[in-house]
Amino acid sequence: MKSKQISCNEVYLFSESFGSPDDTPILLIMGAMTSAIWWSEDFCHQLASVGRYVIRYDHRDTGRSTSYEPGQINYSVEDLADDACCVLDG
Repeated sequence: MKSKQISCNEVYLFSESFGSPDDTPILLIMGAMTSAIWWSEDFCHQLASVGRYVIRYDHRDTGRSTSYEPGQINYSVEDLADDACCVLDG
């Protein structure tokens, strides 16, 4: 497993990857209010063992990614979709 902090659109997104970057990537998106660790390491290793480059990451306001003060959220669903693209590019 490899950890990486990705800078994207003025936020930091924490990600972890499993397997070889030469394999076909699969991005695991847990969703709002839950960090990436809910995708178990065993599950990620199983996917990697069949030729996938597995990436899991923390959304904004979860886990080790950028967080905002309660009530100070100023991002949209489109921003979250852009974050997923940044993680793939990262």
